[in-house]
Amino acid sequence: MLWDLQNAEKNRVIGRHDNFVFSVNISRSEQLVVSGGRDKKVMLWDLQYENIQRIIGQHDSLIRSVSISRSEQLIVSGGKDRKVMLWDLKYLSRNRVIGQHEGVVTS
Repeated sequence: MLWDLQNAEKNRVIGRHDNFVFSVNISRSEQLVVSGGRDKKVMLWDLQYENIQRIIGQHDSLIRSVSISRSEQLIVSGGKDRKVMLWDLKYLSRNRVIGQHEGVVTS
């Protein structure tokens, strides 16, 4: 859902997850948005064309945190499965799992 900040009103919906969304992050260029949530999916949205660009991948459990790197080359995600994953934006695929934490990754 996109919001008009000048009028504080809902502007339009460009797509949706299959369940609750817990984390959203916008790129520095304001062209891309990444989101993650209860449906376990890491989704990449294109604001220029106002559509989903791709479901990049998913975790084994719900996702609590997503972020796009300043260079806009990587996405990092973390979740209830205790994994931190890196996703490559050039190839739109998982780069690697950084590690297994002792608890839920929330930030």
